[in-house]
Amino acid sequence: MLFIAVVLAWLAMQFWGGAALFQRDEILMQWHSWLDNEYRNRVGDTGVIIALLLLPVIATALVLYIFGGWFFGLVGLVINVVVLLYACGRGDYLAQMQAYRFSMTHLDKQAVFDAADQYYSVKGDDLASVHNQVRQKISYQAYDRWFAVAFWFLILGAPGALLYRICHIVSAGSVDIEGESDSGENDASDAGESASAYRYCSSYANDTNAILGFMDWLPSRLWALIIGLCGDFKSVVQVLSVKLFSNTPVVALLDRINLAIVYGDRAASLNDDETIDCHEIVEAKNELDMIEQVDSRAMIVAMAVIAVLILLL
Repeated sequence: MLFIAVVLAWLAMQFWGGAALFQRDEILMQWHSWLDNEYRNRVGDTGVIIALLLLPVIATALVLYIFGGWFFGLVGLVINVVVLLYACGRGDYLAQMQAYRFSMTHLDKQAVFDAADQYYSVKGDDLASVHNQVRQKISYQAYDRWFAVAFWFLILGAPGALLYRICHIVSAGSVDIEGESDSGENDASDAGESASAYRYCSSYANDTNAILGFMDWLPSRLWALIIGLCGDFKSVVQVLSVKLFSNTPVVALLDRINLAIVYGDRAASLNDDETIDCHEIVEAKNELDMIEQVDSRAMIVAMAVIAVLILLL
């Protein structure tokens, strides 16, 4: 059953473009806002963050415990799939990256800057700086959209996957609600108000960032090794040998791994404050072409590895 849930989520992220149908965060936003308004003065920040994170997780575990075995386990399968799809990364990673790459077709820097702003909220007028920021986001999205969630799903079940996503949402301090409500101006207005309320009461980002950093440590390194298997394994191992036990942020680590895939030993020997700048659009596009190819292969390899582990265990 767990394997079927993981496969369905993998198919959704690979070929469906995401799971926006299940990724409605309004309830979480309202839950967070209500806790913050009603109980923060009574139980403090620690009490609120515990309730915010653990009560949905405990509720999910109870629902699975009570209803998971109904109809020969089919109800449990449906619950697991829905929770796993909700916990997967937001947005259509592939569509966004392809749109950004398409903006490079005519070698027009302004088109690249507009696409970076539209799809990744990266602003600027320097190609190297803008592209470096976009590449970092792409590197993390490739990992976050499915692999990290699947890892915690296999370790702790649906509650673990849900905990990971809630931490991710709260640490970001806001929820991307674009496209979630298209039924009229009133709905859009209500959604905007909810997002503002959520951002207003997102003072717990430091706590959830610490939890998220812990939850990202192992799966991010496993994902890096899988990427290495699909690309330049020697260079990836060189990077990991230096950063395996470092406190390097996951976004920076995965970006350095992708640079190692593209540039080999040249990237592996960079210091923490160094990067490789693309001053020409052709160079930036070549980077993304290679990163997309490796990430696509890595998704398949990761699925195969998970299948083998489930069969063995």
